[in-house]
Amino acid sequence: MLLIKVLYDFIKLSVSEKISLYRFIIKSFTTNPIFNAPDVPIETSTAAVDALETAYLNALHGDRVAISIRNDCEAAADTIYRDNAAFVERVCKGDPTLILSSGFNPSHPASAPQKAALTAKHGPNSGDVDLDAKAIDRAKSYQWKYSKGSLPTADAGWVTLGISTRASFVVSDLEVGVIYYFIMAGVTPEGVTDFCEPVSIIVT
Repeated sequence: MLLIKVLYDFIKLSVSEKISLYRFIIKSFTTNPIFNAPDVPIETSTAAVDALETAYLNALHGDRVAISIRNDCEAAADTIYRDNAAFVERVCKGDPTLILSSGFNPSHPASAPQKAALTAKHGPNSGDVDLDAKAIDRAKSYQWKYSKGSLPTADAGWVTLGISTRASFVVSDLEVGVIYYFIMAGVTPEGVTDFCEPVSIIVT
């Protein structure tokens, strides 16, 4: 029987993608009891991502010293999350569903991976973000909302982007170097669905 392990494919992600993934992993560790006692303290993992995000933003203007600091912070964060991956592999004992719930990818999923409810990627032009969602059954249209700079603690903190007939949306003219959060809901004959879990991206 093939032993299912945690993939270390996250090392190949861009810095902005790592920041989003690492924050999701922290959230998984703090909300799922099976991950509540990691080898690396949550505070250490959080501090590493905070330092990486700050260094990433400081390096956007191309300063060589800032870029070097960003690279150092990235290497430090990668080391910590390699340790977190090893912890997840140990406690999940080859269960691909548990591994996926942590934010890491299993080496051999029991079934084909499902499309994420919502993803955010950099668009072709500076300040653009491409949003792509998993289609919702019987949805005739989709509502899109965003927040700039911080994750809202209440519904009133979200700003409406617009409505589309497809499960995708292109956002333009966003502020470079700022983190944005996005959510989406479908409009079906029964009404508006719950909004999905937010995704974030630092605009470049």
